[in-house]
Amino acid sequence: MGGGKHAFVRIPTSVSLILLFLLAVLLPSVILSMLALRAADRETLHVEGRLESALMSEVNMTASRIVDLMRVIEEELVGEASEIPANPSLFSRWSGGGSLSECPFLLVDDQLFLPALNAARDRLQSLFGRFLQGRGEIPFYDSIDGVYRREPNNSSEPSSMVARSKGFDEIREELQAGVLPWLSEEGMELFFWSERMDGTVAGFLLNPGAVRERIVDVLPVVLNETRILTVLDERGEPLAVPAIPEMPDWHLPYLKREIAPVLPGWEVGVWLTDPSAAADRARSAARAVWMLVGVLFFVIAAGGALILWMMTSEMRLARRKTTFVANLSHELKTPLTSIRLFSEMLLSGRQRDEERRREYLRTMVSEAERLSRLVENVLASSRDGGRKRGSSGEPLDLAELAGETLSQMAPGLSRSGLEFSFSSEGRCQVTGDPGELRQVLMNLLSNAEKYSSDGREIRVVCRSERGCAIVEVLDRGAGIPSSQQGRIFQEFFRGDNSLTASSSGAGLGLSIARSIARRHGGDVTYSPREGGGSVFSLSLPLCYDNDATQGVEE
Repeated sequence: MGGGKHAFVRIPTSVSLILLFLLAVLLPSVILSMLALRAADRETLHVEGRLESALMSEVNMTASRIVDLMRVIEEELVGEASEIPANPSLFSRWSGGGSLSECPFLLVDDQLFLPALNAARDRLQSLFGRFLQGRGEIPFYDSIDGVYRREPNNSSEPSSMVARSKGFDEIREELQAGVLPWLSEEGMELFFWSERMDGTVAGFLLNPGAVRERIVDVLPVVLNETRILTVLDERGEPLAVPAIPEMPDWHLPYLKREIAPVLPGWEVGVWLTDPSAAADRARSAARAVWMLVGVLFFVIAAGGALILWMMTSEMRLARRKTTFVANLSHELKTPLTSIRLFSEMLLSGRQRDEERRREYLRTMVSEAERLSRLVENVLASSRDGGRKRGSSGEPLDLAELAGETLSQMAPGLSRSGLEFSFSSEGRCQVTGDPGELRQVLMNLLSNAEKYSSDGREIRVVCRSERGCAIVEVLDRGAGIPSSQQGRIFQEFFRGDNSLTASSSGAGLGLSIARSIARRHGGDVTYSPREGGGSVFSLSLPLCYDNDATQGVEE
């Protein structure tokens, strides 16, 4: 190419459709599928999150119940402590107190008084004596509320309780009453104190078993189909145990929460009855999402592919129709030009030779017949493309019709340099429309003329076989490739360029021929000819008239 010129590459329409399909259908589908599958991967976390949220609500509710219970216990103890005599001589003979109190005490001017006959006297004296008299400190717990999940590989978590050592005088400046815990090697001890109006302090060493029973009474159902919920004491032992064959690992709860500063080290814990159930539900949900994504992707891809195929087919048909219009214009122009040329020559009177004048007239008649066949094919195609109509005909001899048609087309075949012959095994009586059947035969002969080389032959053979009248048109043309044999009867199909480059036509002849034959109860078929060429066969059911039947009987 010369300088300054640019070559533009035209992308085929089919490639453009495929690119459009990929960009408009498949690419968004793939992106949406990836997002959906990513959501499916997160479904496990979502399911576990919902389960964890529900169980966390139960843990918080249980912890709140226990905190409320401890407030109720404190109020009960305030009333019981108010009944303790302020006179030490009377207190020594006092035997009051409820089920929660194990040993009462009285503090007057930093002097501690305990009942003489009490089994828990020495325990209270050793644990809280120096503290009550202002000569010692105990851990005082503050709460940093927290609910957290125990991981299997984490055996210990930071406590949400913060302990600071305080003396009794410092605590009395902040509070007027309360329950104070003490964690010892034997376990946790609780004692209650209350400062009264007269300045004395009275209280009790609490009974641990009674406190535990009261806490168990406010717990929700320990066991259901999803979880086990109970309270662990400071040693990690459950207060309530479900009736199940195999106990869970109490040190590894699914969720846990410390309760309150008044019960340091005590936790509300929850365990799954079936640890794999949540994962199974999550996997089931993920599988459902995967299946849904797969089905939707398949539907989108299949629908898009179908639309692409339909669009491609429509565009291919449109191209064929465009080619048909161009070929039809050429086909109409060629015979008209010939007729006009020879008619002008005859009209001018320049040609004096009678034989040449007759040759011109024969050519004009042949071109007119060719034009008539083309117009008839177009009209037949238009009729077939609309409402299908039945074929009403009359009895006729198909062999005789074939011979007449060959004779009619003989001048044109001779000018093309083709040798032709006709043979018949006898009458082939059928019922049909002579005009339509003549058109079928003319289309088959015209097709053989187009695709037969100069100097080749065309044979027309008529015979009866298996109740059918058969007319075969045999040529010695290039034949039809096996890849195109199934498409030659389609409208506007004209084969590849190597076969049709030198031949004109609209691609309607064979399609119309088959359509007419099938309306008559027969068919038009193709087979390769031995030695090269093609064989097109018109077959119609035989019709036996009364005269022929009587002749056979005689």
